[in-house]
Amino acid sequence: MSCNSKSGDSWDSALARQMNPLSLFFRINRDRGNVFSQKFQTLNGALMLNGDGPMDLPKPVFKDNKNDKGVEIDIFARNLLKQGRC
Repeated sequence: MSCNSKSGDSWDSALARQMNPLSLFFRINRDRGNVFSQKFQTLNGALMLNGDGPMDLPKPVFKDNKNDKGVEIDIFARNLLKQGRC
């Protein structure tokens, strides 16, 4: 019995991960638990599709590098149209 339970749990979780993009796209409500947000890689970068419907852009990445002249700040961010460095 425990072997069947362990196999079922692993298969169910694998199937749930594979079906998550469709659940997000069609906004399927689950009886148990929430639909988890998922990151999708596109040709222009990545988007986060949230369980409640809207999409988010990834958060900007800030790096500050100290050197002998001071501090150099590097920001990598996306906007709705394109990806690039600021």
